[in-house]
Amino acid sequence: MIKWSDALKEERASAVEDAAVALDRLGFTKQISGEWHGDLELQGESVAVRVILPAAFPDELPEIFLVDFDMSSVRSHIESNGKICIAPLNGTLLDTSHPSALLVESLDLAKRVLCIPKSTQDLDVQVEFLAYWPEKSADLSIWSIID
Repeated sequence: MIKWSDALKEERASAVEDAAVALDRLGFTKQISGEWHGDLELQGESVAVRVILPAAFPDELPEIFLVDFDMSSVRSHIESNGKICIAPLNGTLLDTSHPSALLVESLDLAKRVLCIPKSTQDLDVQVEFLAYWPEKSADLSIWSIID
């Protein structure tokens, strides 16, 4: 009898292999670190990204990061480390039976985030202002003429 945890490990390993084949077909290359590097084509422009398949994939979405992320301008749905937010952390149903399709859809969602018009991005930043505020651990000084 196979333990449930062993069966889950096998299922996840198979899902990662399936996703790896899909990434390879899309022109991504696997790095020594286990990340995958490649490009997303956006309106005639190529954007370098790196993809991380979490240990719990396909029960968790792949993480997609911009390689050359410039912190000088705030963009909606992109974290300070360049991670592209493609879906909410909770309440998202994932079809774990098709890991390569889940990966391809995640890349398509990342493309959609990167193609959001500037005016919509500005509105999104206003709506989600606190999400873009520096973390509490960040060294932040505020000068005031008021005691």
